[in-house]
Amino acid sequence: MATFNYLPSISSVTAGESAVDCLGRTGLDYTVEPRPLYLGSYQSAWGEDGGVEVPQPGDTLAPQHRALVREDNDEVFGVVGNQYEVVQNRDLAKLVDAARKERPEIKLVAAGPIDGGRRASWWLKTGTFTLPGNDVSDTAVCLYTGHDGGSSVQLVPWSTRLVCRNSLEFGRSFKLRHTSNIMDRLPQMLDILAKSEAMADQYARQAQRMSERRMNQDEVRKFFLAAYEQIHNVRIPLPTEQSERDKKARDRAMDVVSRWLVNLQDERQSLQGNGNTAWTCLNSVTQWANHERTVRRTRDGETLAEARTSSMMDGAAGKACKIAFKLATELV
Repeated sequence: MATFNYLPSISSVTAGESAVDCLGRTGLDYTVEPRPLYLGSYQSAWGEDGGVEVPQPGDTLAPQHRALVREDNDEVFGVVGNQYEVVQNRDLAKLVDAARKERPEIKLVAAGPIDGGRRASWWLKTGTFTLPGNDVSDTAVCLYTGHDGGSSVQLVPWSTRLVCRNSLEFGRSFKLRHTSNIMDRLPQMLDILAKSEAMADQYARQAQRMSERRMNQDEVRKFFLAAYEQIHNVRIPLPTEQSERDKKARDRAMDVVSRWLVNLQDERQSLQGNGNTAWTCLNSVTQWANHERTVRRTRDGETLAEARTSSMMDGAAGKACKIAFKLATELV
């Protein structure tokens, strides 16, 4: 299965292929069913290691709640109230196709599940911009939903710098309310697509200004130190703070900052040919967040690519990119 370059585990879509037609090939041809939830209990038992609590099935119905279950493998994704409306992947694919019919210049370029199907995504390319040195970035909108009861249907503005495959969310996301007929949300989706295109134009202008904002060594150092502290929500100890705990904390920070400095010297950060800039500093951090940062695999059988995609969409990697982007925009 081909993989598109926005995120590592998302599958590409052939030009002209509909969202409905590619459900199977992109791993989205599954349904989620609300099922009755029964209350169990724990029973004490004794073993070689002493007493343990053994879960016991129950037959008492929890009438106000239901379990969200992936039908093809019976995996429980979450628990919701009994009024919760499930929006199936096929219905969202129909919404994507309806929006593309109204706006044929917007291309469906990728789709796929995230976190084992707990989330589903469709990627609609809205444009491209080019900075000096043939530094090309795509802008897109990700239609994104959760099947665990914790995420609404959202449209998220996204950009990927093609030379290094660094991606980030560059603007506010918009929510589509869960309804029994998601097609009722088509006018809202079209309106959001128009707003997202306007945000993409603004982002392209910001990127241009970042690429023109030269930074000296002291400014680079301050940018990376501020990024580290905000990403990790810590204060880097001063060299004068000499406790073992402070030394270890400072060493950890310097290890990460050193990675960013190495990334800053990468030939992909010199396309404009004008030295260190706010744009190259931003991409030194997003390079680490997208491709180098250690990620935890939270499910049995989860691949590294899947873990990185989840972290970019919902986790620490995506947060790091947003913080670095905010700091870079403050420089211009």
